[in-house]
Amino acid sequence: AGELAQVEAALVERGLGDDQRTAVLGILGSGRRGDVLIGPAGSGKSFTVAALAEQWQKRVGGPVVGLATSQIAAQVLEEEGLNAHNIARWLQAYEPDERTGEARATLPAGALLVIDETGMSATDQLDRVRRIAERSGAKLLWTGDHEQLDAVGAGGALRMLARGQVQELGVEDGRRFRAGWEQDASLGLRSGSRE
Repeated sequence: AGELAQVEAALVERGLGDDQRTAVLGILGSGRRGDVLIGPAGSGKSFTVAALAEQWQKRVGGPVVGLATSQIAAQVLEEEGLNAHNIARWLQAYEPDERTGEARATLPAGALLVIDETGMSATDQLDRVRRIAERSGAKLLWTGDHEQLDAVGAGGALRMLARGQVQELGVEDGRRFRAGWEQDASLGLRSGSRE
């Protein structure tokens, strides 16, 4: 209980809202190999993940690696303090070489892999990341919004994950917007409203 109170205090000090703190505490304490963090654009998912990464490294001791479909999205994760990579490039380093059967890099025990905007990633890439995480004992955190853009190729994994056996945690409040109408417009676009 003392450690939980310390984490809670650190999250409050960092400025996380109730929903964000609940998500971080849920992910840290779930004991599962994978969790899902869902939230609309501007709800503070990246900020939440940055706070989670800080606590993960303090409490679990493993590295936190961010994976994103695009290099630009990986840079956003880096700005939040994560060691982030383009998912395709990362897979080249961590998958076993076809000739030697050895990967160029391995994940240390206790790693947390954060897949940013999971819905935009191809299902086969996500499965390949899952296999690597499984081999190393890493935890997976799939983040995104299943109401937003899907992968160009075979996709829909975030929707399936959100309905599956993993814990779905959410952040709801719009934090990135300066004017109230911006949040309303973002949520309207998310739901398909034409008004």
